[in-house]
Amino acid sequence: LNEDIIYRYGDVVAMVAATSQREARDAAAKVVLDIEPLPAYMSALEAVSEDAMEIHQGIPNLFLEQPHFFGEETKDIIEKAAYAVSESYYTQRQPHLVLEPESGLAYIDEEGDLVIQYKSQTLYMQKGAIAGGIGVPAEKIRIVANNAGGSFGYSMSPTYPALLAVGALALKRPCAMTMTFEEHQHYTPKRAPAFCNATLAADEEGRLPAFEYELAYDVGPYTQFAGPLLDKGPTFMGFPYRIPNAKGLTKEIYTNHNYNTTYRSYGVVTTTFITESLVDELAVKMGQDPLEFRYQNVLRPGEVCLAGHPLDSYLVTD
Repeated sequence: LNEDIIYRYGDVVAMVAATSQREARDAAAKVVLDIEPLPAYMSALEAVSEDAMEIHQGIPNLFLEQPHFFGEETKDIIEKAAYAVSESYYTQRQPHLVLEPESGLAYIDEEGDLVIQYKSQTLYMQKGAIAGGIGVPAEKIRIVANNAGGSFGYSMSPTYPALLAVGALALKRPCAMTMTFEEHQHYTPKRAPAFCNATLAADEEGRLPAFEYELAYDVGPYTQFAGPLLDKGPTFMGFPYRIPNAKGLTKEIYTNHNYNTTYRSYGVVTTTFITESLVDELAVKMGQDPLEFRYQNVLRPGEVCLAGHPLDSYLVTD
């Protein structure tokens, strides 16, 4: 299936079909690969080093950037502020650790439609995502939802149903596949790790006049859900605090590690960890109680977040 390049450990090179799982695994063990090792960039920092090769030829490893400007220029405000903290953060890749591995069934029904039985939170999105790749119109695909169980978001990824579909289309007979838990962990996408440099300032009264950040997500070798993830920086950095001025840059970088997918609080756990860590450090530096410091600066009705939007609800109203 990956004919020319293996982009990460977990890419599927070939599939074997047999009348029993044991026969299929015995046959798969006899597959021989002739591989020329290429440099493997296992973090975003490695992938943007000066001598790094392009993981996808013709596309920079740093392939997306989202600038964020809110209010006035922050440099002078931070330099003149009574207090400021600057830190570098890393949030790690995280597997979904569900109890059940990938398991599903695909077949061609009496009307000639491709039917895939699989756990998924997004049946219709799956159809549209795999149709072009497997050469079947979306209207000729029917996905039946198995129990989703503890999916945590990764079952929105459409690649496993595509594998099942390829088997059924190639053989014109029902095909089932169940991965071991180890295979499941290697194959399925994960929460994207991130690197961030950030600075938060405070004045003598403990208000937050300015915020700066540079945030880089490691999305692996594929761009699945890269667009929504890129929006998390300007939407949630500095949230839920009253900060009138901000300047930021969110980046997405190809690597050869596992690729990104949705996870509970998709992308927001990173921005929240960074923001709250800076708030804690500022409170300590100023000798203030961290909870009182938060209470003083949290958004009140009528105020907007750093994305320029009001909130649906304000938990602190005074």
